[in-house]
Amino acid sequence: MQNLKHLHIVGNEIKFIKPFIKYVNTNFNAEEHLFLILNSTKENAAEMAGFKNVKIAKPYDSNNNAIRKLMLIFKIPFSMFLLFWYFSRARKIHLHGLFDKKVITFLYMFKYFSKKIYWQMWGGGDLDIPTEAQSRTLWYKITKKVKGSFYGYVSYLPGDYKLAKELYGSKGEFFEALMYESNTFNEVELNEVDDDIVRIQVGNSADSANNHLEIFNSLEKFKDENIEIYCILSYGEKPWSPGWTKKVIERGKEIFGTKFIPVIDFMIFEEYLEFLGKIDIAIFAHKRQQAMGNTVSLLGLGKKVYLRSDITSWELFKDMDVKVFDVSDLNILKLDSVEKKNNVRLIKKLFSKQRHFEQLKGLFESI
Repeated sequence: MQNLKHLHIVGNEIKFIKPFIKYVNTNFNAEEHLFLILNSTKENAAEMAGFKNVKIAKPYDSNNNAIRKLMLIFKIPFSMFLLFWYFSRARKIHLHGLFDKKVITFLYMFKYFSKKIYWQMWGGGDLDIPTEAQSRTLWYKITKKVKGSFYGYVSYLPGDYKLAKELYGSKGEFFEALMYESNTFNEVELNEVDDDIVRIQVGNSADSANNHLEIFNSLEKFKDENIEIYCILSYGEKPWSPGWTKKVIERGKEIFGTKFIPVIDFMIFEEYLEFLGKIDIAIFAHKRQQAMGNTVSLLGLGKKVYLRSDITSWELFKDMDVKVFDVSDLNILKLDSVEKKNNVRLIKKLFSKQRHFEQLKGLFESI
């Protein structure tokens, strides 16, 4: 433990981190990596029990909001001790997203740990532009101080690093890395559907940040066309927007009737790729960089993707010469053959599994 090379700090994002742990343990020296998972539920802790290099912070989170808040009385001081113990013994600290107020407070109190930290920036939520009122608060000043002082900033979107510099005055080094396998392109055999229906995916989860209702309003003018509207609603609803899934389903059925198809059962990865293979158009209206795994997969499969033009992922694809479309100007025409061929070629090259491995290797071996 005294010579721990890599400490990974994770919230409770089991969906992303479990495959990442498997990848690291398979392709690198597992004994050099320890994953400390904060805010885990008992169910998620059980799911991670098979990994020898995973430590689950206790007490576990409750699904009951009132109990969870009460547990903070015990959890905050214990978390501070736990973080100090592990941070002191690690050579490099990898923050997978930085949303946890306990971690931010800890890093404000113990600033000297910042020189060890590599922040894997997760976009939405991690790099929020504050309102004028928020920017005047003490908490924002603390957050700005913490997020601006790290040694390394990790992303495959240079625009996210640029945003970190603008928001927090970050001066640390930028490390380009795809990070998670979900951000790489997976080759799948397409089972083309031989009909005239245009299949449209709206959003990638039940998170209200997908702005489903806004997109439904834009698509309403096409409701009499030969279309089907799909929404992935099997996961992702946030505590601050309870009932969002129900709202999306009710509004979708109200506008599109039987042409609206909510996806409420969780699909394993292979099933989801097969589902994406049947989609013609995907619309992601997040106001921050999100859904990149979905976006990369769809573009690599030759699908038409709409994004907001004021986010860093739009900038990335434009710089790569990958054709994406602006959500402010929706239509239901499929991608033409020339654009499709070019997108597929570029995505296969720039989001390859080999490039992913080499970037991680460089990140882990950097001084």
